Amino acid sequence: MKKITYTKNDIIRRITSDTNISIDESRVMVDTVLDTFKQYFQKPDKNFRIEIRNFGVFEVKPTKPRNKARNPKTLKLFKVPARRRLTFKPGKDIKSELNKELK
Repeated sequence: MKKITYTKNDIIRRITSDTNISIDESRVMVDTVLDTFKQYFQKPDKNFRIEIRNFGVFEVKPTKPRNKARNPKTLKLFKVPARRRLTFKPGKDIKSELNKELK
């Protein structure tokens, strides 16, 4: 089964077809939302979340450093520094839509 990929342009075209705004206005809206997310993700806060009701939660969580990670190819040990990990947890509406198709 071939995987379907939707791009930013697909989202822009969908917004344009669903509303009475131009493609340029749709592009500005999508770019503004994505830039806003990017600005939040670039903040130095170690642990925060962006909650969009009925859609889901984006959460930045810190990871702990690991002192004994192993390269599987060379079997050498090395240190993995602490970092921040971005996760997404879908909301109830998205979960119910996803599970509908499986029935």
